[in-house]
Amino acid sequence: MHIVDYLLLHYGWRHKEAGKKYPESEKSFRQTLCYRQPTLGNCFYITADVKKESVEYFYRYSDIAQLSGFTLERFLLNIRERNIFIDFDARSGHNHGTKFRIMQNAIPLLYENVKYI
Repeated sequence: MHIVDYLLLHYGWRHKEAGKKYPESEKSFRQTLCYRQPTLGNCFYITADVKKESVEYFYRYSDIAQLSGFTLERFLLNIRERNIFIDFDARSGHNHGTKFRIMQNAIPLLYENVKYI
């Protein structure tokens, strides 16, 4: 299960067009983060293997790291090191905005403090 699927499943709400334009089960999740006003002083980076049996998912967690001290300098360095990519996702009728894609193993490199638990 991808993180977006997890967020939708556990924290999403019924989409306003569910049952009309979209299937009845359609959910929505939105979160805006701001560099100058972070929503969390720490974050956790968790690595897990996922196995699906029938309709159930099973997770085996292999690594958990507590990350803190995100810096713009580390972010920019990782763009230069090609660990972060910038996606422009627009079309004439609907703009999905600009996104950053971060190589999975590079996420801890964005933080000054990495503590494996």
